Parts: sequence; structure tokens; C-alpha cells
Amino acid sequence: GKMDDISRGEGRTILFVSHVLSMIKSLCKNTIILEDGSIRKIGPSEEMIQKYLSSKKQSSKIWEDGSAGDENAELKSAKILDSEGKDIKYVDLHRDTYVEYIYEVKKNGIKFYPNIHIFDQNGNYVCVTSDETLSGTHEKGLYSSRLKLPAKFLNTGIFTIGLALTSFPGTVVHFYESDALTIEVKEDLGLRKNAYTGPIPGVIRPELEWETRKQ
Repeated sequence: GKMDDISRGEGRTILFVSHVLSMIKSLCKNTIILEDGSIRKIGPSEEMIQKYLSSKKQSSKIWEDGSAGDENAELKSAKILDSEGKDIKYVDLHRDTYVEYIYEVKKNGIKFYPNIHIFDQNGNYVCVTSDETLSGTHEKGLYSSRLKLPAKFLNTGIFTIGLALTSFPGTVVHFYESDALTIEVKEDLGLRKNAYTGPIPGVIRPELEWETRKQ
């Protein structure tokens, strides 16, 4: 690309500053992590991206009043839970995990849909999902929405979770926190059913149905 042509052909060093991790990974061989105006780490981009995301892990959060929402709805809190409803800091690949968030609806008669956005460590969309079981309008008050992430849905790695509340008609987004939570999925290699213990590519790890037979 143009940046590579300039750096190689003209012998210049280009300093690219961005929070878009996918662009950093594709454009830069080495990356500097800054914190409070000082250099914290320098190294290969992929390694630095992992360290940066690890430092940002956040499995629960509380929002100050008025900081996330509009006059109709406001995000209050969010957390990652295990199947027993306990707060967890890491996601176990082999266990079901839940994303729960609490929000206040301030007016009667709103037809809202909570929706969750999941991104991989490069900022690419993994999926968007919403609660399609809801119907009709709702009264004002506090609501909680919980999403189940089945075991072996996400692959190992770091993921960012965005939380939103949308109402119709008109597609009104009352709040959308694109980086509300950051989680790391880990795996106990001893639970694998085959002898391979290396990394498995991809952002999801669904356990699909197979059939093998002698013809």
C-alpha cells in the first residue's frame, strides 16, 4: 500500500496512530502502547494488540446516571456471569456463559429490543443478537436482559461486547456502548476430545454434528 511504498521507497518512518486494531495489525509490523503520555510497551503488532486488549479486560461495569442513554432509556450496569449467576473474570470455553445488563425505561409505551454486539480482538464483528421474544410495548421501570453464550460458541481469545437498546418504529437507538465489556475465553486443553493441543483458528468454536462410517 501507499504507506509501505513511502517507508521503503523513500526511507521514511511513518507513525500511525489509531484505536482501530485491525488497521494497526494490517499496516504496522511494530506497535507502541502509550499510557498517560508515556511509552508502556514496544513490540510486534500482534503481540502488542493482545497485551493492550488484556489490559482492558472488564467483566463488569456500572454507569453513572445520565452517562449512557437518552430521555427514554438509560443503561445502568452490566456483568458476565456463569451458569450459577456468579460474576466471573474469565470465560471457560467448555461452560455456558451469560451476559446480563440492567437498564431503565423512563416512559410508558416504548416497544424496545435489547441487542448485543460481539467483536473479535481485531474489531471485526462476530455477531449481533437481539431478544426477539419480546412483543408489544412496555411500561417504564428497571429491566434486565440476559444473553446465553453456549459452551464452545466463542473460540479462545479476547472479545469485546457492545450493549444497546433500540426501539421501533423509526429505529431509535437509546443507548449503544460499543466496548461495554471485554472478556477473555480460556480453554482447559485436558478437556479436548482429540490428541491435538495446538491453537484452533477462527473466532467461533461450534460443536457441530459429524458422522463418519466405512463405505
